Amino acid sequence: MEEENGTRWYYSLVNDPPGMDLSPHFLQAGIMPQGMRMPGYRIRGRRESFDQWPRQAYRAGSRHPLRGGRFSLFPMTRRFFLCLASLTPWLRAAENEASKAAVRGRDWLAGMIHPELDLLPEYEGAKVIWLYHDNWLAARVLAVSHPDISRRIMKAIAARGVTRSGKIEMIFREATLPFHRYELRDVKEEGGFRIRSEFTTDALTTGWEEYADLLFIAAVAAKDPAEARKHFAAAMKMWDGKGFADAAAKKHSIYATYKLALALHAARMIAENPDGLDAIRTRLLSLQHARGGWITDYTPDGKPHGLANVETTSLAILALEGVPQASAKNQ
Repeated sequence: MEEENGTRWYYSLVNDPPGMDLSPHFLQAGIMPQGMRMPGYRIRGRRESFDQWPRQAYRAGSRHPLRGGRFSLFPMTRRFFLCLASLTPWLRAAENEASKAAVRGRDWLAGMIHPELDLLPEYEGAKVIWLYHDNWLAARVLAVSHPDISRRIMKAIAARGVTRSGKIEMIFREATLPFHRYELRDVKEEGGFRIRSEFTTDALTTGWEEYADLLFIAAVAAKDPAEARKHFAAAMKMWDGKGFADAAAKKHSIYATYKLALALHAARMIAENPDGLDAIRTRLLSLQHARGGWITDYTPDGKPHGLANVETTSLAILALEGVPQASAKNQ
């Protein structure tokens, strides 16, 4: 809400794609007060109340539910419509780029499934299969586009006697804090593959605040909004314009791609839109392999390092498109 010439204006904040701050475009058009960030939508209007119709003195507007209230559109300026018209191609191009990248990623994942085991190896040519996180994540992001494959994966995980990780489920708010110590264990040898998974122990993890990925996961899992924002802000402070320079990145002198994905996912889940999300999204898109998977790491100069793997690709798709409407959880 901003006050302009004695009039209070409200801006609807609905479904903002992470990393897209439209404020500079509205400021350029001269229809938005300087200093007002608009991490949101393309309508400016006056909200009369949450439970009453707008007064008749206002120009008639259409019903527009907004968090339980009604919204009446106030007369918009010609410049506003011109601004919307100029933004439309840019917004569509960005959305199309992300959507096409996600489609390529899903096709890559679907093509990785073993025809007999109904599971995906860690990466192309790998002889190791991870139930959690890899296959569980793949099943979740494939639930809408490839439901049959998603169901096959979930059934195969259950058939190996593994039902949870206890950590990765936090990004869907299906597990709770605090962080425990997690062990990577062998499940069985089968069909020439070593099948492994992550398991939760009783011990608690300490020092996790030094790692951007855990801070982003904690931001999503936190029940207190203030705590969520605190974790998110702490992780974003590690962004150096290239990647997340947390304890792991400093130790190995390399950036992890999946942390870019977790940043975008957490921003969407807790409705945050800080500076830097555009750059994070652009960097994430640049690390997709030509065949569709996402490369695991990259150097400070932006060069991909490593191979495309299932976990990173699944998280990248989740970051670009959000939580799938159809869930593989109970399939």
